[in-house]
Amino acid sequence: MSFARINMVEFDTEEDLKLRQKYLAEKTKELFPDAELIAGVRTGDKSFMTISVYPTEDMAEAAKKARDSMLHSAPGVLTDILSLEGDLTLFNMKQPTAVEL
Repeated sequence: MSFARINMVEFDTEEDLKLRQKYLAEKTKELFPDAELIAGVRTGDKSFMTISVYPTEDMAEAAKKARDSMLHSAPGVLTDILSLEGDLTLFNMKQPTAVEL
């Protein structure tokens, strides 16, 4: 069963959030190669949420270590992060080309 993690992140400033989003847009595939899905949602001027899905909990744990390292080295100052995780029990998605960014 696939394993999912939701990260809710708050940044010091809107500019910090924009810097981190730009960095993630360029580096996500490299940083998290085992992810089946990573989606980001801007939830406020200084807040961002990601939903990540991995084939196994072990792969999600390995990605968490990469995430923790990236959190402190990537651009943009974080003020808070909350993570939730568990088995993926529902998934439905149209073709990726149906999603506009």
